[in-house]
Amino acid sequence: MATTGGISDRPSVVKLNVGGRHYVAAASTLTSQGGMLAAMLQGPFSSSELVDDAFFIDRDGEMFRYIMEYLRCGTVEVPWTMPKGILKQLEREADFFALPGLVHHVRARLVEKHVKVSIFVGRFMCSNEGCNCGAGQKVEINEVEGLSFFDTEFIHPRQEYLGLAFSNSTF
Repeated sequence: MATTGGISDRPSVVKLNVGGRHYVAAASTLTSQGGMLAAMLQGPFSSSELVDDAFFIDRDGEMFRYIMEYLRCGTVEVPWTMPKGILKQLEREADFFALPGLVHHVRARLVEKHVKVSIFVGRFMCSNEGCNCGAGQKVEINEVEGLSFFDTEFIHPRQEYLGLAFSNSTF
């Protein structure tokens, strides 16, 4: 473990063993948002707290990657498809590591509503011989108010990809 200039025993690079998964990070990253890791690294500690030259933290090692992303970037990209049970687990981990900004972000995700919208506008006047999409018909997406669409795609009646189908929308 590297130290900061040899003046102190504070490490500049820290090895962590979180639930059996190993992480290596700059001490400045681990202390960037305050919280439990900052308190652990900025407080008094001795090498007797290390196991195989790493701090052992008895938490979920897989969830810790989201903690690390938050510490590195100040935000975290949580997939919209993440199940609520996993989000609640991430909330518990963020709470344990005393990261109120991450707790707030995860709680906001927990109250988001996701809907899948399917719109059928009647016959597209298409056949296996030819496509007449849009011939005499027009669908206005802005007629569906209160929804913001992302990660969407249209599927042609013959199951050909056109570019957008209303799914994964939030409001």
